[in-house]
Amino acid sequence: MSSDRLTLQVITHEGKQFEKEVFTFRLFTPSGELGVLPEHTTLVTSINETSVYYSDSENYEKEEEFIVAKGTLKVQNNLATILTTKISYPN
Repeated sequence: MSSDRLTLQVITHEGKQFEKEVFTFRLFTPSGELGVLPEHTTLVTSINETSVYYSDSENYEKEEEFIVAKGTLKVQNNLATILTTKISYPN
C-alpha cells in the first residue's frame, strides 16, 4: 500500500527535536543534493551541515527550512530520521 506522505524527524543527543508528516524533503550529502519522496527506497547516508527544505504538499513553492549539523540520514518504510548534534531555524 502506498502513502502520499512520509514522516521526517530529527533526533539529537537531547532527544527528538522535530517531527512532521511531509510530502517531500531535500538536503545535501557529500555526494550532492538528495530529494526524498514517499515510498523512497531504504537508504542510509552521511549528511553535511545543510539546510533541509521540506513541503507538506505537492506545492513546492511553499517549502519550509531548518538547518542541521553534520550527521546521518536513514530512510526506511516512509520514516526519514536525521541523527545530528544540532538543529536550528533561520531567521
